[in-house]
Amino acid sequence: MYSLLVSANDEAWQGRPYVLSRGRVFEYTEDAIAARFKDFTEEQIQHLCSLPAVFAYENGIDQDARLGRVRAVRILHGDIRIEYELADEAPPIPFALLSQEANELDIGDWEMNRTHWAVKDVNLAPFLDRHGIVGLNAQEIEAANEPFERLPVAEPIPISPAVFRIPQTPIDPNLVAVMMPFTPEFDAMLAQVTAACQELGLTCLTAGQVWENEEIIQDIFSLIYRARIVLCDFTGQNANVFYEAGIAHTLGKPVIPIARNVADLPFDLRHHRAAVYENTADGLTRLVAQLRPRFQWLMEHG
Repeated sequence: MYSLLVSANDEAWQGRPYVLSRGRVFEYTEDAIAARFKDFTEEQIQHLCSLPAVFAYENGIDQDARLGRVRAVRILHGDIRIEYELADEAPPIPFALLSQEANELDIGDWEMNRTHWAVKDVNLAPFLDRHGIVGLNAQEIEAANEPFERLPVAEPIPISPAVFRIPQTPIDPNLVAVMMPFTPEFDAMLAQVTAACQELGLTCLTAGQVWENEEIIQDIFSLIYRARIVLCDFTGQNANVFYEAGIAHTLGKPVIPIARNVADLPFDLRHHRAAVYENTADGLTRLVAQLRPRFQWLMEHG
């Protein structure tokens, strides 16, 4: 694992403490990972400080990234103050190299256009070795290799919904719930996603395929509650899908956002990685190629 810290300030990462809005912390981070660090307990901070870190600049700022590590984190009302140190013996990391290796480093398409701090479930050491970037000590290499499962687990939040009934059926570890507008133009997307799920041994269902309760909203809630993964198609900014995504996030479900236009993604979710697709045969093939490894990762770690 490693930390990626990105700033729009061209004078950042020169050794002075950096102040970042707490709302920008753990953007572009897997929900399961963010949940385990979000409280900034002493144990969580200690773990964050053990990870190698890449200190980078936003796209458009002509400066190279640096390798280092976070040394201390202090909560300041709505901000956090980050103390860090750079690995003086490590050469700068060109922005072009980060862009070139974005997939391997789990850097999203628009991620380098936003100031934030992300934690990636990626071993940084092979990337550094391949490009001759020396700078990690043995302890940092061990932290970079640490499996996700060993992270401290966050305390669950109890819920008592007033509008919905808690289903009696257990959570299905192989269920993918798809939230989308109920119009035929989404049938091709659903067919492709369903086929991809079947290849992975998963079951794919929409609310339109479930009729267990008198109220459709109860069927939707039950489907989301039972699902292991929730896929939300925000195309057309459908209000129902927005609402369903909120339910899924509240229940702690991994949500995969997709849309045909990035502008359709809710503002509050644009810091999450999303799959933007074209509603054509080739476009849907590319969409499934993006979703398949995501499904696999969430089944293993989510």
